[in-house]
Amino acid sequence: TAQDTPRTGWAASPTFYLPQGTPSICIGGSSSCVPRQIENPNVPEGRCDGDDVILEGMASSFAEESVLSGIVWTNSSDLELPFDAEIRVLDISQGDNQTIAISFSNISIPVGSLIRSAVVQFQCDEPTSGRVRLKIAAMVTTLSEPLTTAAWSISNRQTSLSSVIWEPLTWEQSGDIGYPQQTPNLKTVVQELISSPTWEEGSSNIVLIVTRDKTVATGSTTRVAESGATNGRIAPSLQIRYKPGQVHKIDLAMSQFAEELVFEGYDDCGSADLELSKDSGWSNSTGEQIIAIRFDGFMIPSGTTIHYAYVQFTANEDNQQSDVTLEISIEDSVNPTDLCTLTAWDVVSRQVTDKSVLWTPQPWWYAGDTSVHQRTPDLTLLLNSIVHLETETSQDVVLIFKRSDTRTNGTRTASTLSGSTRLVVFYSFNDVILSSFSSTPIPLPSVSPSLVPSTSPTTSFSPSISISLVPELIPENPPTSRKKSVIVSAVVPVVLVISAGLLTVFLCRRKRREALARSVVGPTEEIENDRL
Repeated sequence: TAQDTPRTGWAASPTFYLPQGTPSICIGGSSSCVPRQIENPNVPEGRCDGDDVILEGMASSFAEESVLSGIVWTNSSDLELPFDAEIRVLDISQGDNQTIAISFSNISIPVGSLIRSAVVQFQCDEPTSGRVRLKIAAMVTTLSEPLTTAAWSISNRQTSLSSVIWEPLTWEQSGDIGYPQQTPNLKTVVQELISSPTWEEGSSNIVLIVTRDKTVATGSTTRVAESGATNGRIAPSLQIRYKPGQVHKIDLAMSQFAEELVFEGYDDCGSADLELSKDSGWSNSTGEQIIAIRFDGFMIPSGTTIHYAYVQFTANEDNQQSDVTLEISIEDSVNPTDLCTLTAWDVVSRQVTDKSVLWTPQPWWYAGDTSVHQRTPDLTLLLNSIVHLETETSQDVVLIFKRSDTRTNGTRTASTLSGSTRLVVFYSFNDVILSSFSSTPIPLPSVSPSLVPSTSPTTSFSPSISISLVPELIPENPPTSRKKSVIVSAVVPVVLVISAGLLTVFLCRRKRREALARSVVGPTEEIENDRL
């Protein structure tokens, strides 16, 4: 719904969901509020039951930073996502891309909540079109740090490992608030923040960072949204749907490790550090290593879903910034053998699953750092690859690190002190799907039989909303796809028969032309007419 008065603060509310194609409704009969048909396929994912809580609140502050100059503005009337043609660089009015920070403060989501969905809703300020590919992440810190005008104050902050790509549709009309102005689901980004050690219910902030995705060439296409700094305009709003108390945490310290020289096969399990993945201290060797790290006592209960998992290292050396890309895999066993057997080629000979994760670490500047820069990407894919080995007893996990891209020659050196390397996993038990509900749809009462507003601008209208609560999951493949498969299965034989008939006619005609061409009797015109 579009509202004449911007909403402020956070409010928890029950919710119901409208199907794709439901028109937006204007409340209050304002002449400036025009109903428009807006397709909205971005219905929050997952199950919806009575325990879900929805929070929605407006942005409390924002900032825009020039990519080239680092200048930051915090008082603009609009947000260019991401190109602003009015930016002057070196006193030349040539425009520049921006890094945008949008802050949502004092978010009351309890620690351990499972994020179902999270979307940001913008309001269109200027009609814009053309392809724009944006990357949305979040600042790692959730403390109440204000956005300032200090140069480079946005890009210098650490961002989340999780990010989401958004390619907005065309924004057709100023004032629009609908699906084209709505981000994709940001639940992975928000879940990472909720699961961080610094998250505190009611006093933590979520600061989203929007930039142009670097996988596409820099351009001048953009989307222009309202910032909310002007009266009568609506600031970006963040809606989060979550289920309290559903996420559990496993935090295991490294129990064993082994460094194995790739070309010599020699194993070492007593080093004071872990070189990922080249150790220059070896003589008569390239020092290239493959590293195995073991975590004992890991239990994957049956009937659970892993949401997020990573290994947190602690830097052991300063100023390591050369590029390196590592491949992380997992041993395909719930009872892996001991890593300290000192058997040659022990690590490389271990059987791993067919899944792997690539990691290109950021620079490690100082020894002792243990931040997002020393954290692997999400390893859920790897842990799920051994879930088929379910057991109700404790099991052990061995992760294997090796260089993936031989063109990179850097390394990262991690500490092996007790507790300095940890495996952290967040999981929840699978939900029971509304088993207590009747299978009969329960319709909500409708308000009015008309969805069409009066042609008179002074006459208000009463929208009709008729909704059925169907306590079932929406299938991934709707029934129409099954109809299509039936139609295809019926059409294919007919197409084959027609094709065979046409081929037979073609071959017969071809033989006839060849016979006529070989014959000395009959004019050339007859052959030409037959061809035609």
